[in-house]
Amino acid sequence: MGEIKHRILIIDDDPDIQEILKTAFENSREVVLAYDGMDGLAKIQASEPDLIILDMQMPKLDGNKVLEALKHSKANRSTKVIFITAYGSDSTEMEFLAKGADYFFAKPFNVIELKTRVDEILQEILPRAKTLSAEDLNNMQ
Repeated sequence: MGEIKHRILIIDDDPDIQEILKTAFENSREVVLAYDGMDGLAKIQASEPDLIILDMQMPKLDGNKVLEALKHSKANRSTKVIFITAYGSDSTEMEFLAKGADYFFAKPFNVIELKTRVDEILQEILPRAKTLSAEDLNNMQ
């Protein structure tokens, strides 16, 4: 049996951002992708990620609502969250940190800095056992 890797859920409606982040993490982490907030909530429940990279503006359900739902969930409220948004400002950053995000990046962001922050956050937690593979979860629609 292989080693248990941390699972990262990337919730972003931009396929280019998803591909950049998937490429950045897929060699060292399990990566699950969600294309909007509703898909993201379903995959949070199904995938039990260790960390979520969450976009703010998305169709169907924005990142703010996803974060609210996550923090109200007993099973997932301690899941680490990194917010990414094209509408970054100091006040926006403070708002989302106060709501429970662990870190905040404004787009465009430096992928190396994001990877470093993800590594730092994940060093603090043990990966949870997973019942479905990342590939199975990415095929959910």
